[in-house]
Amino acid sequence: MGRSPGRTDAMPSAPAQAADALREAAERSPSTADTLPETADTLAGSADGAAPDAVVAVSSPARWYYRGTAPMRRLHWAVTRPAGRLVSRYGLRTRIDPRGWAVDPLSPVAAAPLIAPTPLLIVHGDRDPYFPLDHPRMLASAADPATSELWIEPGYGHAETAASPDLLTRIADWAAAHA
Repeated sequence: MGRSPGRTDAMPSAPAQAADALREAAERSPSTADTLPETADTLAGSADGAAPDAVVAVSSPARWYYRGTAPMRRLHWAVTRPAGRLVSRYGLRTRIDPRGWAVDPLSPVAAAPLIAPTPLLIVHGDRDPYFPLDHPRMLASAADPATSELWIEPGYGHAETAASPDLLTRIADWAAAHA
């Protein structure tokens, strides 16, 4: 994972980014080093474009353009306002294309049932400052109950910055068991 050379569309690269994050976690945590690289390959799918064996959604929104929390309002200011994009570019070293998405992607809630029959794990913290608990619950309600699981993690914040080695190991074990 690194800086974008320009316009970025996060959707196609998300599995690869998850795989990279798991590989980086394995490097930081020797106890998970044996299982995470294979799990990363499971989640990212194969190089020939085949579907992944399992999907893990961590701290995922249920709908685009959500502005119900202060961090998301700040994010939208940074993305939608010229001054915000300037702060993002020079303060955060992140370039944001002012044109936005060429076409709005399918909403996460609409995409969730399309993942089946691939196993889906939704992991969300009860202390996520970006997306409240209605987001993972909406995703879980939309997903196929036969092939999906929802984990609400007590004390967990948002995404990889809040993930403990224990949680990463549990996710890796789940993905390995569902591959």
